[in-house]
Amino acid sequence: MILRKHCYWVILMFFLVPSVQSLPGASADDFPPINEIRHALQNNLHVTPDYEFLQDLKANGLDKRLREIDQHARLFSPEEYRPPSINEHGLAGIGADLFFREGKAFLTPYQGGPMVRAGIEQRVELREVDGVSTLDIAPDIIAQSLMGDVGSFVELTLACMGQSEAFGVRLQRDKFTPMNIELLQRDSANVLRIRLFRAGITSAALSASIDYIRPENQPIFIDLRESTGGDIYEAFDCAALFLPEGAKLGGLQLQDEKETFFFSRQVRKYPGPLILLIGPDTASAAEAFAAALSCHGQVLLVGRPTYGKCSTQTDVRLSGGWVLRLTNGLVLGPDGSSCSGNGLQPNILVEEKELYNLDSLIKRGWDAIHK
Repeated sequence: MILRKHCYWVILMFFLVPSVQSLPGASADDFPPINEIRHALQNNLHVTPDYEFLQDLKANGLDKRLREIDQHARLFSPEEYRPPSINEHGLAGIGADLFFREGKAFLTPYQGGPMVRAGIEQRVELREVDGVSTLDIAPDIIAQSLMGDVGSFVELTLACMGQSEAFGVRLQRDKFTPMNIELLQRDSANVLRIRLFRAGITSAALSASIDYIRPENQPIFIDLRESTGGDIYEAFDCAALFLPEGAKLGGLQLQDEKETFFFSRQVRKYPGPLILLIGPDTASAAEAFAAALSCHGQVLLVGRPTYGKCSTQTDVRLSGGWVLRLTNGLVLGPDGSSCSGNGLQPNILVEEKELYNLDSLIKRGWDAIHK
């Protein structure tokens, strides 16, 4: 179940590789395999498409037609879908996620990676790589240029968010393992950052992290600004840490099926106040986590509206190495609503230039709960 908004990982030794379903082979002369695509859509798409639509599908203009019925659908060629193996080629990274928005590239550093070791802890705009403007390079080429051999160097031109003045930095590529939960320590509060809801891992890591920082009666800050998805069931398990046993967490609606809801189970509970930091890259499973808590009035949302992708995706493997990614389900909040297309609205809305100022967001949360 793929719930992650598309972004490039440049962190070394860590790739999110989707699980895929397989279909019977098609004619080797039929690529992309249209008959298999019709079969995949008919059997997996959240809303079964019309027979006429399926029969009218042709290789020419296929991507456009797919997005007419599923805005998140994407057909990958064998070359596009299979990334080069970082381990096999000994590649290293700079320790950051690479995002794109409105034609610009942005980097969000990971704790313990080369960028943080160089003193860059918050999101920055990436303007040049080795003297070449990112406006002149395709996204996949930018991602590749940030990776290389262990110990090799890359020259970056960066700018702090909301600022026009740029600065240069020389980073040495290295290998490291990202933490499941990052602890961002500030004088005013400790913030727990979740980037991805990993099945069977994140809820336990979150519980252990809260125990470690021992907030007592102080607010718990959780940063979802960089959380682009993950496993929906893990997101529900994380929400259950803050909701009473039996509380409705949210639900799923798969192809032409009735809604199925999930409920909080008996686990150790952490009382509030709870403050979530959200933004336009908060998507999918992260939105489900925030929606579960928000619907029960258990959280204060601070930041910008979320991405609005409350749906689940699956990757269907086609013959010849082609892969079709499509939406196979709708994620519902506890009240049965979906945030798809609209996103979640914060209780405290900040300006875009303030969104990546962590200290300012912490102050906003503190001020709100101490009114």
